[in-house]
Amino acid sequence: MKNIRKEDFLMDCYPTVEEVLRFSVFERSRLLTPTISLDLPVCGVNLTDTPDYMNWIEKSEMLITTCFSIYKDEDALKEFIPALAQKKLSAVCIKTKRYLEEIPDYMVQQAKMLKLPLVELKPEIRFADITKAVADELQRRQTRLLRSSLYINQMLIQTITAGATLDEITQMIGEIMGCSTMIVDHLNRRQAVFLKASDQERFDAWPGIKVYQALMDESNIYEMNHGEQYFGNIYLHQNPELKKMNEALMQQILQIVPLEISRMHALLENEDRLFTEYFLHLTSGEIENLEEEEIRAASFGIDLSEAHIFINLKLQMADVDPLSSAWGIKRTVYFHGLKEELRKRQLSLRIIQHGEKDILFLSAKNETILQESGKMLPVILESLYGCSATLEIHAGISRVHTGINTFGQCYHEAELAFQASFSQMNKSILYFEQLSILRLLYANNTEKAIAEFIAETLKEIVDAGFPQGEELLHTLEVYFAVNGNQRRMAETLYIHYNTVPIRLNKIQDVTGLSLHREEDRILLELAIYLRKFFS
Repeated sequence: MKNIRKEDFLMDCYPTVEEVLRFSVFERSRLLTPTISLDLPVCGVNLTDTPDYMNWIEKSEMLITTCFSIYKDEDALKEFIPALAQKKLSAVCIKTKRYLEEIPDYMVQQAKMLKLPLVELKPEIRFADITKAVADELQRRQTRLLRSSLYINQMLIQTITAGATLDEITQMIGEIMGCSTMIVDHLNRRQAVFLKASDQERFDAWPGIKVYQALMDESNIYEMNHGEQYFGNIYLHQNPELKKMNEALMQQILQIVPLEISRMHALLENEDRLFTEYFLHLTSGEIENLEEEEIRAASFGIDLSEAHIFINLKLQMADVDPLSSAWGIKRTVYFHGLKEELRKRQLSLRIIQHGEKDILFLSAKNETILQESGKMLPVILESLYGCSATLEIHAGISRVHTGINTFGQCYHEAELAFQASFSQMNKSILYFEQLSILRLLYANNTEKAIAEFIAETLKEIVDAGFPQGEELLHTLEVYFAVNGNQRRMAETLYIHYNTVPIRLNKIQDVTGLSLHREEDRILLELAIYLRKFFS
């Protein structure tokens, strides 16, 4: 095996722009800046195509774009190339015809002056093909790194470089070490478990989270570190007397697995970032072209026609630093257990880390299944406390919604319930429905929240086209004005006494609320008052 010096590896770790443009996927693409150097390294591909693109691009990336978000704004187009050059991108590739008919000459001149390679892509090129071609090349080079720098038996090297999954690597390590094994990948929030036959019998009837906790409590724990970077832990179950040979082998494994984790992180990081960006775009409510959004959503594996629930959630432990590796492991184990539990219920889960909280995006093809499982969410979330006795959780759960235009409302509901969960003494997991009129206290946009509250409480009665709307509203106003005295209502409304209960029954049928329940009466009276006040 050829020995490679560290300096040589760093120089050859990433392909240059020139090498990337030789890929077959770039055939018939046109380099608009042929006189400038193409020896810049390409560390990844960025498909960002939103107005706040500057927040998502990194040095040495190759940007692939249609200029979808700025093609109508000439000022933004004039600032585009200088802004990207300032970020020290490796190259910019623009797909024309779909949005930008052609690349303006001033952009070409800017690119030449700033020595930023600019490429015009053919209209039929697929961005996914570019991403795959570059990712494959990066993976190929990572494979060479593995073969050049690791000192472990050939079987382990070949398994990882062949693209083995974390499950396969975990199984192989378990078989080599002769014990049940668990790997928790801190960087990518992945987890994999291999159980020996004897342990499978023991754990067969246990829920997943209890199995993981047992493996954590009863295992030798090996941290995977490289310099200051922490990658996660390897747990070797009930093997306190590892032979020296196996200990030496374990040290070799601890050098290999982080490289696999790094490789996967390089592939997933951009994908996760793009998904987060797109998800937040959906929740913004700025949806213009439904067909185009459905296509974009499908590229992330999202079916926008499915029913969905959002959960805004924050996990914390009083005795653990949220920046520590121990906390990272706890989070990974918790979310892995949650995914498994929801998968059993035929629900899919995507997790979006957003600031100090996580947004859980649950969806299901069958709305009824989601409705039924939604009733169990507090129990499911709390049942996973088993991974730590000191784990605290605050969560806000939206109602079930369907359709792309409800993403903003769904997030709004989850966020209101989430904020309220911090002020409830006995409930740290709240449904939006449980807020009742408290939703008005936690709303950022009070007028909007009041309008929604009135519409959801009075329903069709406040619709302009509802035949008896004004009549029923006036009836309800009088009802509260005379404290529900039906005889006085008849006199005030100038109607027959027997007509009063008919109208009241109609109000209850339409709103789904009962005038015999104090809580419902409060909601109706407040809705009537707010409507009158804000009108």
